[in-house]
Amino acid sequence: MSRIASYKPCNMVDGQGVRNSVYFAGCEFNCFGCYNKAIQNFNAQGIDYNARIRDVIVEELNLDYIQGISILGGEPLHPKNIVDVCDLVATIKDRYGDKKDIWLWTGYTYEELKARLALADKYFRSCLYLTTDEMHALRYLLHNIDVLVDGRFETTLHKKDLAFRGSANQRIILCKESFAGRHKKLYLWKNGDYQ
Repeated sequence: MSRIASYKPCNMVDGQGVRNSVYFAGCEFNCFGCYNKAIQNFNAQGIDYNARIRDVIVEELNLDYIQGISILGGEPLHPKNIVDVCDLVATIKDRYGDKKDIWLWTGYTYEELKARLALADKYFRSCLYLTTDEMHALRYLLHNIDVLVDGRFETTLHKKDLAFRGSANQRIILCKESFAGRHKKLYLWKNGDYQ
């Protein structure tokens, strides 16, 4: 079971527009200079993710001025979090369709995630340390979230004026477009003109 270390309704920092933000606890990347160091621990202070909490988060997206939800961490795509993150996203999609956009931040790169999916396809949908359920969750998320901010934080590439990122190596990726079809191509938000 995942832990939610923080939940912020009506946030205007984590993505475009007015959004609700959910921070999942736990990360093993341990990036030097991480601004969420306190929630790298999987047992960080917060609340356990469950159906009641999920339903509160989903219901609070109902306000007209809320553009969508941002999912951050910790590491939302860590094996300990990914199935619960998928549950949250699937519930939002069932309720709102494409009316609310979904942004997700991860320390994994687009290329690492793509490689995981390729290995899963080759070896019967399980790969490395991910179970079959976790691979299905990863596949669902990458085809259903709108924006993926990828890459580990690198303190030497940190700039205060970067749009929605901590360091210049991180990219803002249009996720559904990038993972659609057989010939997957990287599509950047605003065609990469988001410096």
